[in-house]
Amino acid sequence: MVVSRDLVSGVLFLVFGAALTWKSQDYQMGTLFQMGPGYFPFMIGFAIVLVGAVMTIRALIESGPPLTGIALRPLLFLLAAIVAFALALDRFGLVVATVLLIMTGRFASAKPLGWIATLVLTASLAGGSVLIFRELLGLPLKVWP
Repeated sequence: MVVSRDLVSGVLFLVFGAALTWKSQDYQMGTLFQMGPGYFPFMIGFAIVLVGAVMTIRALIESGPPLTGIALRPLLFLLAAIVAFALALDRFGLVVATVLLIMTGRFASAKPLGWIATLVLTASLAGGSVLIFRELLGLPLKVWP
């Protein structure tokens, strides 16, 4: 039996979305106008489950390209980027954690962006993260070390 990439992707979306939705139940939900800490993760998890369901059903109806292997380079660099961000956020702040995330994730691609484009992307995402999460949402995140 040949397993399609779309089927595997759909099932992974279902699993991770369901886990996020389930874990968000540990936090207060709130309402649309007074969101609690569990509201956003629940909605994102629910959206991921919906995407996974559509992908899985579509993969069962239509045959797609077969799963031929796992690309280890992107997988390892993206996991390393996420772990670096998670470990650096509390200790070094949002800006440094975002820089580590982008710079590490850059190497997941066989043809990464040039350094100037990467620096522009990093500055934009770091500044945007501070603006959105710290200033607009008022989250108590450490910005700098």
